[in-house]
Parts: sequence; structure tokens; C-alpha cells
Amino acid sequence: MHLSPAVPAAATTASFCEPWASAPSMLMQEADISGHTRTPVPEAVYRIPHGGSSASGRFRPPPGLEEVGASGSSQLAQARPADTPVVPFWCSKGSFGHPQLCGRPCVHVAKGGVCPSGLACTYCHFLPHAAVVKPGGSMRRTLLAATDQELLATFLPFIRKKAGKEGLLPLANDLINLLEAEMHEPPPTSISLVSFRPMKMTFMHLVASSMRRLPLHIQVEVQRLKANLPPPALTPGSWGMSLVL
Repeated sequence: MHLSPAVPAAATTASFCEPWASAPSMLMQEADISGHTRTPVPEAVYRIPHGGSSASGRFRPPPGLEEVGASGSSQLAQARPADTPVVPFWCSKGSFGHPQLCGRPCVHVAKGGVCPSGLACTYCHFLPHAAVVKPGGSMRRTLLAATDQELLATFLPFIRKKAGKEGLLPLANDLINLLEAEMHEPPPTSISLVSFRPMKMTFMHLVASSMRRLPLHIQVEVQRLKANLPPPALTPGSWGMSLVL
């Protein structure tokens, strides 16, 4: 009797966590800085654009691109024009928007192993990842004690600046407008960040840091923005496969 391989279960719905919070277990949903589990985003808003599937067999992603080796790259180069982008078949759900909007790096891939969740993984499969910038000491305690209004007043200017610097405008305008709508009048005084440099954070980390808990409609808008961004693509050429971010 022939048995078809089991399809891996879908990964737990992703949530948002301040970048300076301690990393959660892979088997637990992330929690916010107050200790409460964040409201999960409905599965309907998570989708793999460009016709991607939410399930995949086991694979070994980069570095090395083992499954797109010398023979695979030469075959793709012959089958496609040199300027035709190829969506990586090992690109996970959490990889979309890399490097500014993707999820945290997948621990399986980071250790050079195989991710059992495949395309359904909500963590990023692309390496390397920039180190997470975290405030230390008294600054961390100040941010943990801050209100949503203080955090918004502090991080919104950096969110606007980062979106422009990384070429995310005008796609990110709706998300920024929703965050601005959460501000009350008159706006509070922003927190003095002293030597902390928020511009070294990714756009997604800045957004996640702007409130203690992102409202559901803002989480949905984040997923819509990620779904409208193309994934990193492999472009075959005379020198082999190139990763286009």
C-alpha cells in the first residue's frame, strides 16, 4: 500500500512583540510586554501571494541554496530569460517583506537545519538577519512603563522616516495613517531616547514598538502590506542564482 507523505500542520498565527522583550518559546504564542497574549490575527489575512501554497515538504533553505545547486541553477537559467525573477520554493510565509517586514528568523534555518513547517512557517527563512537593536538598562524600563500615547509620539516620526528610507512609500501610507489615528489630542511629549538609535531597527520592529499592543485592525493592515510586497526572488543569470531583495 502506498501512503502519501503527511502534510505539515499550519504554523501558529503570528503575533507582535516588542523587539526588546525576551524571545518566546517556539511552542508558545508571543506575549506583549504586559504579559497578556496578543490578539491573534485571523488566518484569512495570512496568505501566500503569487499563488504560493501554505504547505510544503521538508526542504533546506539558504545559506547555500542547497536545493538550487549547480544543476538546478543551470536548468533554470536555460528555461527562463536572465531577467525573469523566480519565487523561491522554500520562501516561507514569514519571509515575505524581507528584510524590513519579515518575521523573526526561523530557529531551524538559523541553526542550519530543516524547517518542518515549510511554506507555512511564520518565521523568516532568509539569512543573514540584522541583529535586533534593543535598548538597555534604564531606557528599557522607561519604554516598558510608557503608555501607548507616549510610545506613538516617540516612534511615529521614526516610522515615517524609515518607510521613506527603505522605499516603502506609498505602500505603507495606510498603515502609518492608522497609527496616526490612534494618537489623541493634544499629543503627549515624546520619550527622550538618549543614545538609543531607533533607525537601526527594522520597519516592522518600529511598528511593533509604537504601542504596547497593536490593535487588530492595524495587525490586519500589516499583513495586507506584507502580502502586497513581492518576496525575495532568485534571478538566474550567467553567474548562477542571485537573491534579489
